Amino acid sequence: MKTLPLSSAPTAILSFDFDGTLHHPGTSPPVPTEFFEVISLLRQERNIVWGINTGRSMPQLIEGFVESRFPFLPDWVVAREHEIFLPNPFGRWLPYTTWNNRCEKEIHRLFKKLQKAP
Repeated sequence: MKTLPLSSAPTAILSFDFDGTLHHPGTSPPVPTEFFEVISLLRQERNIVWGINTGRSMPQLIEGFVESRFPFLPDWVVAREHEIFLPNPFGRWLPYTTWNNRCEKEIHRLFKKLQKAP
């Protein structure tokens, strides 16, 4: 599975929460096929990019993609509310390491600071 082709610079960015917004496990299919039709049309006509922001981990989100039968991948994912992943040309998710490492350090620094607070 791959992303949709991008012909030029994006004109808009669409970002979606996953659970309870885009993905509803009690329905069939969990993500309506019309969603993918609209995203595909917007990509063709307006050259939009789209992504998913979620509290899920990346492995959990990939399970959701499979369960929902995604016909194509989003252009990016923000997993666990702060980890950025981008798909490579083969559809494999790669971490945006510079950002992810910096966030991890800042989160640990914040927790240490809060533990020392009265």
